[in-house]
Amino acid sequence: MARLALVSGSTEPDVLLKAVALYEIALQAKLKGQDVAILDEEKRLVSEIDGI
Repeated sequence: MARLALVSGSTEPDVLLKAVALYEIALQAKLKGQDVAILDEEKRLVSEIDGI
């Protein structure tokens, strides 16, 4: 977590709060039958997030 804080310019508690917020968004999407994905600049699928 220290590396993530350093690279992002955040504190470790902020990294943890952001991680929990992202997990909550992903879980809500899953419960609605939706997926979470990373898209490139042209909205093409780069990666789909599984395992939530």
